Amino acid sequence: MLESNPCVAYTVITKREDGKLMFLVEKNKADFVFPLTSYDKFGTGLASVLEEIKVTLNLNIDQLELAELINTIIEDQRIPLFVFNYQDETIELEKLVAPSSELQWQVSDNFTDTLKKYEISGVPNFDQE
Repeated sequence: MLESNPCVAYTVITKREDGKLMFLVEKNKADFVFPLTSYDKFGTGLASVLEEIKVTLNLNIDQLELAELINTIIEDQRIPLFVFNYQDETIELEKLVAPSSELQWQVSDNFTDTLKKYEISGVPNFDQE
């Protein structure tokens, strides 16, 4: 995706019933990566991500909160990374992801391995109160 179109990355953070943070990631071969989407021709990076989220996640978009906007480098290209918070104790996390999607939830304990793959400028604050 990066070769021809400018891209934007994103993740969604939510809490499990036991209070552990969960991060939305994409399964890519044997690894987990930040989900990517290309910029909409007539929209902003944020608008492009929100449209992608509407298609791939079954969630109430009004409950999605932009927590961080940071830069990361993927395949030698600097791209924006949007980090969203989502809270809805009434839904099971697995039901949020569309069945046709490669997206899945990764527990925060394992997310540090995913983060090590990226060069991130600005340190995101993943604390949720």
